[in-house]
Amino acid sequence: LSRASAERKATFVNMQARDAYGRGDLDETLTQANIILEDYPGTRSAATAMMLTGRVHEQRGEIPEAIEAFRKLIDKYDRNEYLSFAAYYSLGSIYYGQEEYQEAARWFSDCAARFPKHFNTPYSLLEAGRAYKKSRKYDQAKSVLRKILTDYPKSRAVAKAREELEKIEFMP
Repeated sequence: LSRASAERKATFVNMQARDAYGRGDLDETLTQANIILEDYPGTRSAATAMMLTGRVHEQRGEIPEAIEAFRKLIDKYDRNEYLSFAAYYSLGSIYYGQEEYQEAARWFSDCAARFPKHFNTPYSLLEAGRAYKKSRKYDQAKSVLRKILTDYPKSRAVAKAREELEKIEFMP
């Protein structure tokens, strides 16, 4: 199979996987994503297939599998800013939902550090601040929330960052 042919076939399967995901057919989404990952692992569609795999597992509550998929995506496709950012953010969200706030804060903070120019970075910092607050790491929470104010002053996250800062202003 030529490289171009593999890319075309993977793109077609990717469209089927995304369509299934859009329809809420999680089984079909995983089936199509696995075809890409097994038959066309070196294609551009493989990163999307890995993201879909993580999303499906997360929606099903299969947390260890979701974490594994998102970590693999980061390991293999870290140069894909859009999907890699989403994987970091998803990991932060998963750990936050599991009440593992320190780990959540780490992923949200790493996400912001890795992708400082991404349009959603201020929101990643906001979530890091909230996670640090939940783990009673008030100085770290204040630091990341202030970073939103200084580094992203025109972001829509500024108002929420100010609200969060007011809540923890006098915390040690």
